[in-house]
Amino acid sequence: MVRRAKGFTLIELMVTIAVLSILMMAGIPLTQGWVNSAHQRDAASVMQQGIARAKAVALRNPAGVAGTDKAAVLLCRSDATLVLVRPENSQKALDCAQSADAQVLWSGTLPKQVDIVANNKRFLCLALDNQALPVKSDQAHTECSTANPVVKIGREDDLPINVI
Repeated sequence: MVRRAKGFTLIELMVTIAVLSILMMAGIPLTQGWVNSAHQRDAASVMQQGIARAKAVALRNPAGVAGTDKAAVLLCRSDATLVLVRPENSQKALDCAQSADAQVLWSGTLPKQVDIVANNKRFLCLALDNQALPVKSDQAHTECSTANPVVKIGREDDLPINVI
């Protein structure tokens, strides 16, 4: 009677390692896609929340901004932060760069990996008039967007966000 050694043969170990490496090579890009998709949805959610709050404040118009050519509220982006500001009174011009002169109503943090664009330019601000409609507003030599922003990340499909 021949005794067999206990354990795995070298061939069995090599086949197991090969199968595991193939599974990992297929799984890593899939996992990265899931992570990117989650970051994209998080950024879109923060943007939608900021836009909804901006519309609500613009319609209430607590500063008493008159006319549809002036911004009643600004949604400003600075790196990975969105800030919603309104003027202290209707006479002051609203500017993202001078948020110390304005009342900060809300802020939200965006995932750092995402890019938000509008009209093929980086999204920096959204100005809404007293009717909660986008208005062109040149803030610190940065024209606020009047187009719908789009959230981009990696190879994921663009995720549009409606302003109106």
